Amino acid sequence: MDIPFNPNEAPPPGVTNPAFNGYRADLPLCDAHVHLSGAHDAAWDAQMVRGLMEHFGMERVALLGLPSSSHRDWADPDNNARCLAAKRTLNAESPGRLVYACAGLDLRFGGRDDPADLLAQARARAAEGYDGFKLLLGKPGIRKRFALPIDGPVLAPFLSFLEETGLPLTLHAGDPPSFWDPARADAGEKWAYDASFPSLAQIRAEVEGVLRAHPRLRLTLAHLFFLGDRPEEAARLLEAYPHLCFDLTPGGEMFAGMSCDPAAWRGLLLRHRDRFLFGSDSDDWHSSADLATYTWNYGFIVNLPRAFLERSEPFRFHDCDLGTLRPLHLPDDVLRAVYHDNFVRRFGDRPRPLP
Repeated sequence: MDIPFNPNEAPPPGVTNPAFNGYRADLPLCDAHVHLSGAHDAAWDAQMVRGLMEHFGMERVALLGLPSSSHRDWADPDNNARCLAAKRTLNAESPGRLVYACAGLDLRFGGRDDPADLLAQARARAAEGYDGFKLLLGKPGIRKRFALPIDGPVLAPFLSFLEETGLPLTLHAGDPPSFWDPARADAGEKWAYDASFPSLAQIRAEVEGVLRAHPRLRLTLAHLFFLGDRPEEAARLLEAYPHLCFDLTPGGEMFAGMSCDPAAWRGLLLRHRDRFLFGSDSDDWHSSADLATYTWNYGFIVNLPRAFLERSEPFRFHDCDLGTLRPLHLPDDVLRAVYHDNFVRRFGDRPRPLP
């Protein structure tokens, strides 16, 4: 029987933690996938992250920079600096609030990027106190614009540097398989890929090329590598590449796919509990200084993963109907790993010091 559930319902008076939705409030929560890509100033950025952490009871967050590859026509050169500024401000405010900043690479695109320049950028960002890196280079439109294979020689020195230093990399690679449906392209949908874009199979092959060439790379593939309907492939990759992790950041199609075989996915998370990270993809496009708006603005993307991982009975989301979702009902030790321990293992117990 379906259990109706609206993640954007208002909490009871005085309650600012999502425990009112039945979640395990006693488990520490870390968010490995947060962005600051809206056109806001430093005070707004800090308030967005502060409010997100306070409202949802988050202990740690990783801010993932997107310079020159953000939603604003790939022209946001200050995005790394904004993430680092928020880290500096918020960590100075409170010893109990731990904010990490991951940098992106400034790219020229069109096959014009130079391996020595990308390596120099990585060295400079590491010296400035960033805690890792984030790339969107596997997103089909950006991979097309980059015009170079992800596993080719241009990125190789950068990836080797990450191997040597142990700095983690979060990579967006692919998109939901349905985005390659020709009917979507014919209908003019925003996220629709025709034959001029690299295929999902090509992008996945390039990512595996990276994993083979850089076996010590601490790579996290965002959005479950869009494998929600393929638990056997996720298992194969985890078993083949011991430093690989996935984050469980929505798109909702991931959870719809996982709902087709929840037993397989539950078993996979039980066996590989140290290889999955919680993430929300929260951004400051629609943030507000008013904490009362946070359930409305961020409820779906924060609460959907928690509902899917924690609940025991099938449920539906009213405001983003993905059909009936069949959750995993994970035990507490696995939830603690996904919500907290794996974040600390990947990003460090403390954010890297700033000069």
